Amino acid sequence: MQTLTSEETIIAKRAFESYARHRGVSVNHYHADNGRFADNAFIKHAKGSNQTITYCGVNAHFQNGRAERRIRSIQEMARTMLAHSRSRWPDAVNIHLWPYALRNATQVLNSTTNHKNGMSPIKLFASTPVKPKLDHFHPFGCPVYVLKNKLAAGQGIPKWELRARVRIYLGPSPLHARSVANVLNLKTGLVSPQYHVRYDDMFETVKDPAIPKSKWQIQAHFVESDFQESAKNGNQSRKASSNLEERVQMANDPMEAIQDLPLAELHPEEQQLEFDTGNDTLNEDTVQAPPPAEPPPQSFLRTTRRGRTPRPSAALTQALDQVQQKVVAFLTEFAIQAYAVE
Repeated sequence: MQTLTSEETIIAKRAFESYARHRGVSVNHYHADNGRFADNAFIKHAKGSNQTITYCGVNAHFQNGRAERRIRSIQEMARTMLAHSRSRWPDAVNIHLWPYALRNATQVLNSTTNHKNGMSPIKLFASTPVKPKLDHFHPFGCPVYVLKNKLAAGQGIPKWELRARVRIYLGPSPLHARSVANVLNLKTGLVSPQYHVRYDDMFETVKDPAIPKSKWQIQAHFVESDFQESAKNGNQSRKASSNLEERVQMANDPMEAIQDLPLAELHPEEQQLEFDTGNDTLNEDTVQAPPPAEPPPQSFLRTTRRGRTPRPSAALTQALDQVQQKVVAFLTEFAIQAYAVE
């Protein structure tokens, strides 16, 4: 509740009271922690609803131990559900489905009977005999096969077409009968309640090549597509190349423009050249040309169409040629002067 505003906390309060009224329960008193529950807006709304409120001591959450323990149980169960489904179907299930996992864990705990008195929390809360059906419980995130719309509506389809579409199970729908499941579309990322379904509780069909690749993460902007990622990497490479060219052009000594750069960002031709003279003095005969350059790394290559060989950008090649020419000219002049002095 620390990340919610006062208005959002009041909206959650109204939703809980609506849930309670639907089950014949009237809320007259709250016992809560400090924080958002101690805001003037929340207190004013409680008084306007003829409700009283008391608080725990500061940093004394044990004074509301039942609620704290329940929150912990729900979080641990939801985390376990996500971990299991992600390990069985990692291409389709990720942590961004945690709100549905929390709601499914809440419904499972509310429908589970207590071994001491044989009563479930929902039965105690509503004072109504509610008998859970085990057939309505399925592993969170498992593949679920939904009957096509035409067949569900009593119409026919060609004999050899597929009868169902694969979806992700997100738990029973809270707005429908317990036999209606919320399923997630792998392509569009939309959630819909479906009744004509079959469940793969053991995740046995996730390796079937006929199952379409999950794209709902891209539609929800949780991950980037391959095209977006390649375009982003291309922009970063072009930016790095342009920055290096500007430094070479603005520097008085071209070697100063590249000597402070990390080796990972340097083209092999841009790295500092080493010459093996063998003597302390240099002359024209002992000055060696720089070693041949190795092929540039893939990050500095400009991609070409139709499978042609990649090549460095023209501006970067020209700048590196200028650096190489100036280095060779400097070493040649130094060798001549040293020979003349000798």
